[in-house]
Amino acid sequence: MTETATLLQDLQSALANDAEFVAWCITTFDATPVIQIDVHDLEQVDDTDFPFVGLFDIVQVEGLTSPHKEWNLRVMAGVRNTELAATTVNTCKLKTYTGRLESENLREAIAAALFRGGLGAQLKIEGFHIERSFHPKYYSGFNLTVEKVRI
Repeated sequence: MTETATLLQDLQSALANDAEFVAWCITTFDATPVIQIDVHDLEQVDDTDFPFVGLFDIVQVEGLTSPHKEWNLRVMAGVRNTELAATTVNTCKLKTYTGRLESENLREAIAAALFRGGLGAQLKIEGFHIERSFHPKYYSGFNLTVEKVRI
């Protein structure tokens, strides 16, 4: 198996084997996460596949004289929630789709689990914008850079 394919499976396993992350998902969503390599259509993710973690768009960056190997990929957190919470503060109505906040919390839990997993690599996370919302499915994501020293 290639290093890139192995890395994808290692990331998938790091999340699945992180007891704190899995327990948090069960407590928060009453379900274990679905952790999927490659995502073709966010709108079509099955309703039963939430909480959802997608690993996709991986690119390997490598130079012949570089002492490092590096991969960049997108990691997506997704939740399904129809609730529209409303409250009033100083006579202002505040409305929030709960799923939006939950997807942000899930994204942060995924990042924490990946950092705990380490994978013998340096990890760097940068956010990216999700262009669409698919109510009641909400997504949040980040770009993950994984850097390993070449042996």
